[in-house]
Amino acid sequence: MIKRIIYKAKNIYEIPLDFYKDGGFTNILFDFDNTIDSYKAKRLNYKFLELTKNLNDLGIKTYVVSNGAKKRLNLIFNSASETIKYASKLFKPLAKRFDQFILKNKIDLSKTLYIGDQFMTDYLLSRKRNISFILCDRLTNEDQLSTKINRIFERRFLKSSKTIIKDYKEIVNG
Repeated sequence: MIKRIIYKAKNIYEIPLDFYKDGGFTNILFDFDNTIDSYKAKRLNYKFLELTKNLNDLGIKTYVVSNGAKKRLNLIFNSASETIKYASKLFKPLAKRFDQFILKNKIDLSKTLYIGDQFMTDYLLSRKRNISFILCDRLTNEDQLSTKINRIFERRFLKSSKTIIKDYKEIVNG
């Protein structure tokens, strides 16, 4: 029986900066909705801006990869004082648009960590591309209908005997 190992964290804000550096990560890909903020957010929150600034100060590049609507994400990211590279409407877990974003930004996936809140989109895409992945708890209980449906399947996978859930620190220590 093939086992699926999933590394978990409560949220992106609990992960200490030295974890990224000690892990040798030079790029971090963040999902947006319910990983960075609610899918109803209209601007970037201060905690995320501070996190990306601190990671950039360590020489770690940050990107946002989202299935969210282009118009909404353009408004959110264009209002930010920081320049954060992002991609919208990716149709994750399909990889075509994701791969285009990776190539355009010359991202080395072997030194990349992907953090997201959904098994059915974020985890499956990271697995297709062999990217280290951390599954976070969702930040809010608000989800779009398509996400609610995905979460039903997600619960089944996470409860499966084929799934092993480990603490995110084990990516570096384990």
